Amino acid sequence: AKIAYNCRDKITDMRTGEIHKYNSAKMSKDLVHSEITHKDLTLDKKERSEIWNNAELAENRKDSRTAREYVIALPKELSTEQNIELVREFAKELTSKYNNVADWAIHNEKDGNGNIHAHILTTTREFNPETLTLGERTAIEWNNTKCQKNNVPVTQEQIKEIRKSWETIQNKHLEMAGLDLAVSCERKEDRDTVRKHLGKEAVALERQGVETDLGNHNRTIDMIIQLDRQIYNDGNHLAIEHAELERLELQKQDIERQQRIDEQLKQQQESARQHELMRLELLRQEQLKQAEEKVLAELKTKEQETIERLKTPADNFITASSRYQLFDIAREHKEFFTKQTIGDYEYWTSRNGDIDVHKTHINVNNVSDESIKLALDVAVSQFGNKLNLNGSDDFIKATIGVLANDLRYADISLANPEHQEVLESRRLDIEIDNAVDLDLDSIPDLDLSNVPDLDLDEPKHQKKQEKTPEVEKEQSRDWGMSL
Repeated sequence: AKIAYNCRDKITDMRTGEIHKYNSAKMSKDLVHSEITHKDLTLDKKERSEIWNNAELAENRKDSRTAREYVIALPKELSTEQNIELVREFAKELTSKYNNVADWAIHNEKDGNGNIHAHILTTTREFNPETLTLGERTAIEWNNTKCQKNNVPVTQEQIKEIRKSWETIQNKHLEMAGLDLAVSCERKEDRDTVRKHLGKEAVALERQGVETDLGNHNRTIDMIIQLDRQIYNDGNHLAIEHAELERLELQKQDIERQQRIDEQLKQQQESARQHELMRLELLRQEQLKQAEEKVLAELKTKEQETIERLKTPADNFITASSRYQLFDIAREHKEFFTKQTIGDYEYWTSRNGDIDVHKTHINVNNVSDESIKLALDVAVSQFGNKLNLNGSDDFIKATIGVLANDLRYADISLANPEHQEVLESRRLDIEIDNAVDLDLDSIPDLDLSNVPDLDLDEPKHQKKQEKTPEVEKEQSRDWGMSL
């Protein structure tokens, strides 16, 4: 994260997958220059991510240091190009001394107030430019024991040497720029004040309020020291403020990055929730569709079964084929019919449901003289005078009785030979019963002693036919009728 921020770049941490992105136009406004240096080499910036990921992978402990940072103020008297050369030479000096790699960037405030400075991050391990991998730790990272054992100055002494190198290089570049300026790496409080000894005479005069040359000299030095300390303190204060601003900026970036991650996670969770709701809704709709299709299929099956049942004559029915005038007949019988529809199938039902009129047959649901006559009239109109009777013995007997007793049906014949024979027999019996009723009182007395006896109880033409088992079985069906 630090190197990405310093160089205003985008780096992905290969261990965690976290992306450190600071290369937006807004963030990069204060970036003057960035570069990767290894001795005399300037490495491609595209290798920055791989180098620092390798630096992370080279460490086993979570608290291991992977980089050492140098924050240096640059002389504003030098141009941008001159300061770039100054930092480049210092980076070359560091990497030549420790055989590591330096990734550095120069910043200036966005408002151009002249607070130009550089951040130099060096690896804590030696660098292999061919493989971009890190090896042994550099000497500045050794502990004091190892330094003494290898006859190397301890870390604090090495830092002083680095400060001295920076002083030398900076003064060199100031001189190259033709500037009569020089810097010192010593702390201001440790520098020689160059105060002079006053002596007894000068002290006596000064005590009397008389200014002396030596006294004025020392007062000037004191003023310079005070100003130096003020400048030093102000510089420290500015450096602290700048460091705090950078820290806060990093913290802000981390918070914003975490907020983006949280928002992305929230969006992913919401997307997953919406996807699951959609999946459940589709599943529910599919289940409803299947249930609806099942119900429709069952209803269709029942409808077909009902149609087939209605197409099939009931136990009692009359059949034949012809056209008929249903409503005229209904008026004659003071009856009416209601149209029934099941799917594409149609039939007619009488008011009380006594008969059902179908195209091929007429069902008699309630066997009575009235319902049989209504059914016969419709049957004759629809099928003609030749009819088939099917049903129980009681229904057939009742129907034949109606046919025999009502002269309107004298032209009707039955297709079943047995039924026709019974009908003819009944009609003959009725005809005999309805013959001219002789008024015996108006007939003179006759001598009937010589007249042979007549068997009037059982006319020859009415000899009963012995029923076969098959006929007996056929006539034992339930009460009801279909014409």
